[in-house]
Amino acid sequence: MSSNNDFEIENGVLVKYTGAGGDVVIPDGVVSIGEEAFYSSVSLTSITIPDGVTSIGDGAFKCCTSLISIIIPNSVTSIGNGAFSAGSRSKDTVGFEIPAGCKTD
Repeated sequence: MSSNNDFEIENGVLVKYTGAGGDVVIPDGVVSIGEEAFYSSVSLTSITIPDGVTSIGDGAFKCCTSLISIIIPNSVTSIGNGAFSAGSRSKDTVGFEIPAGCKTD
């Protein structure tokens, strides 16, 4: 389980995840997941994004090779280019669902 110490957050933007992986819950108060914030977090298996997050940056979960489940709230209206590229298995799981009306690059 993640703790608030596992995240670098600047003005509501999660800029870097530094935790050990596993099942991660992004803390409340985050409004955006920055570019490559979780880049190469190879031990990350699931992620829960809280309501209130509105965007996921380019390559945010790039090379997260163990990611199999992600919960994206309806508040997310934009998902950046390659947010789940290069190894993430999350698009092939039941736990990956893009909210209706969300813009994806």
